[in-house]
Amino acid sequence: MMAENPFDVQKKQAFESLRTGHYTRALDAFRELLVNAEDDPHLHEGMGFALMYLRDYAPALKHFQRVVDLRPASATALINLGAVLNRSKEYVRAVDALQAAISKDRKSSEAYYNLGYSYRHLGQYHLAISAYRQAIRLKPHLPETYVKLADVYMDSGSFTLAIEHYRKALTIKPDFELAIVRLEEAQREQSTSQIVMSPFGRLVDENKLTRKSTGSAIMRFSQEQRQFDRTQTEMLGLTLENAARELLRHLNDQIQVQTAAIRTHVSKGQIHPLTLHRMQQQFRTYVRDFAKSRMSLKNKIAKLEVYEEMVRQQFDDETR
Repeated sequence: MMAENPFDVQKKQAFESLRTGHYTRALDAFRELLVNAEDDPHLHEGMGFALMYLRDYAPALKHFQRVVDLRPASATALINLGAVLNRSKEYVRAVDALQAAISKDRKSSEAYYNLGYSYRHLGQYHLAISAYRQAIRLKPHLPETYVKLADVYMDSGSFTLAIEHYRKALTIKPDFELAIVRLEEAQREQSTSQIVMSPFGRLVDENKLTRKSTGSAIMRFSQEQRQFDRTQTEMLGLTLENAARELLRHLNDQIQVQTAAIRTHVSKGQIHPLTLHRMQQQFRTYVRDFAKSRMSLKNKIAKLEVYEEMVRQQFDDETR
């Protein structure tokens, strides 16, 4: 049996390091290999992935672009380029690369998936929805795609459709934690989206509001009703204040739980990369949810100030 070429052995080791998550080791190996094989597209691709996983996107882009130059007929090369452009937040360029990939392979679910991501971050929700739907048509058994599509529906305020697609993801993968969390968020949003404030602070079903062509609500209340609304407005302000305190308390409690868990694992020498990754993801979820809730509270408080001013003007008009 012939001995394996040392170059091929090193190449296999480099890709094995990449596969097992040893990205810095893989990076060093690919860099050394490329000195003697600068036109090898597989090495540039491996180098690009190692850099991308290390979040060093600028040089990763150069290597993925080099792969495209070396293999211009490859849809996969363009998809990888589009994916790293998305991570670099260069969404317009990503769209160009991914559309070029689709022109070469119209049955690539991955190309449509990444294209949906690009369009979503460009705020072009209808195009994102179309891309994700096509990705699902091509590969209907990937729960992640249903979640991504549902996220776009959430962004566009279509909570019923978002709930439907989060549930489809859970039908495929019942223990999909991200889908479970997002489904709960969508259900909360849906339950509150039908409730709006009248000009005087009254909480009513938005479908029952009569609106003029200018979009302003027509509400005619008696003196007693307006006094009631003023009281309700003051109560809502107190509720929002309490909600803000409760939100901070809940976030602090959750962080303390996660911190205690990390300390326990570390003290026992049981910290595993996957465990740490899950905890990091949980922290990110708390921070994201806090930011969204904080913005929601700020918006409600801003509306409250407007309505309070409208109530004051109504009473001022009546006492003149």
